[in-house]
This record gives sequence, C-alpha cells and structure tokens, in this order.
Amino acid sequence: DFETRYKDFANQVLEVSQINAENIFGIFETLSLEFTSLARATKQTWPNVTLPEFDARFEHVKKLGGVTSLGFTPIVTQQTKAGYEAYKAENREWIQEGLDYYNSNATVDVSDRIFYVTSFVPPLEHLYLDEPAQDGVYLPGAQVAPITVMAPYVNMDAMVNPIFQRLYRTVSRSGRKVLSEVVNLERAEGQTEPRYWPRSMMAAPLYENMASPGDEKDMQLVGLVTSEVPWYSYFQNLVPEGIDGMILSVRNTCNQSFAFLIEGPDV
Repeated sequence: DFETRYKDFANQVLEVSQINAENIFGIFETLSLEFTSLARATKQTWPNVTLPEFDARFEHVKKLGGVTSLGFTPIVTQQTKAGYEAYKAENREWIQEGLDYYNSNATVDVSDRIFYVTSFVPPLEHLYLDEPAQDGVYLPGAQVAPITVMAPYVNMDAMVNPIFQRLYRTVSRSGRKVLSEVVNLERAEGQTEPRYWPRSMMAAPLYENMASPGDEKDMQLVGLVTSEVPWYSYFQNLVPEGIDGMILSVRNTCNQSFAFLIEGPDV
C-alpha cells in the first residue's frame, strides 16, 4: 500500500544520502592524510607546507564529492608569520601549476600582496594584518582551488570570517570534521541554477603526525582542509530513472530547512 511504499522510499533516501555524506567526508580524511604524509616524507615544517598538483586534486575531489572549492589553511601564529610569508614568496610555483592544469591564459596577481597574510573588505580590498583577528592565530589560504576563480583569496585570513571562526573552534575541540550552517540560505530561495542552491562550508583537521582512530584530540592540530559543499551532492542517485516528482524536505541541526525536487537520480 501507499504507506508501506512511502516508508520504503524514505528509508532508501536516508540510506543513500548517508552513504553519499560518508563518501564526501572520507575523501577529505584521505586528503588530510596526504598532507601529513607529504610533510613528513619531504621534511617540510608546518605551516610551511605545499601540496603539489593542488588543482588536479581539487578536480578529483569535485568529481567524487561534488564540492565547489578547496582550500588549505595552515595555523599560523604571530611567531611563525614572518617565516611563513617568506616561504610563500619563495614557493609560488603551485599557482602557475594550477593555471597550466586548466590550460588557462588567465593571470594571477603575484605581487608582494599575495604572499602576505591579509584581511579584506568588499570588493576584495586587501588589508595587511599586524595581529591575529581571533584566537591568537591566522588561518591564511595557503592554497586554494580552482585557482582560476579563487586566486583573490590566496593568503586571506579565514579567521576574519565568523563562519570559519566557529569551524576552527569546533574542530579544535572535537578533532573531527565539521560542517557549517547553510551559508547562503536566503540567497538560494527560488534559484534554479545549482550553483546558487544551499551549501555549507566544511573543515577537516590536519595533524602534524598520523592520528590513530580515537586519538585525534591528543594530536597536534596544524591546519584545516576546507571546502564549500553543496547540499544537493548528498542526494544524487537516490532513486532510479523513472521515479520523478519527489519532494525531499531537509532540516539540519542549525534549525534551517529547505527542499529539493528529486527526478530519478538527479536533483
């Protein structure tokens, strides 16, 4: 009967969306381990770490998890800031590497500004930071992708943003990956293009050494892997072709609610 079929569909939606979410979170756990492993193998010292082929890795993560951006934000203190900025000025090849990956003719500002930790005010006017904005640390965008879009955010301090402040504090306390509230809920209402649909920011912890399961709280947190995650990515491939017109209502733990139209495997 209808009630039984409804419950079966509801359980299927819950199961597949949970698998999709776990897959996305698992991708970022793997990426975090890559950073830690690379730094140890190449004897790089935090926060002076660069992951090669960053844009290529972003495109792989995008294909698997549907994310729209990727960032590496090491924890920088007042004591390590000068050394970090000198390191970034000397290790800028990752920017051109990203442009080459996309076969892009775009140019990126590689003036001195881009190698200093900055804040900004609209429209992307950079302000040099003499002191940390919050919590005694900086979270500069050491690497961002896609570089063709995200270049203005290189070395911008994420800690000037209240959303990233909350993400950093929660990751620091819990040692776990964290998803923010929907950051564009009001702007997403009534939009038909997926790029405007509800999305959240995610942060995964980076550790100086490999963390054993359950030991994360005792490990030295050295940075975050961050990303913008669209919520519809959790709900793709929920049901087979031919099952259309299903309205999926979503409510998160931040007391936000929104809905998606499910048309077979598409959202």
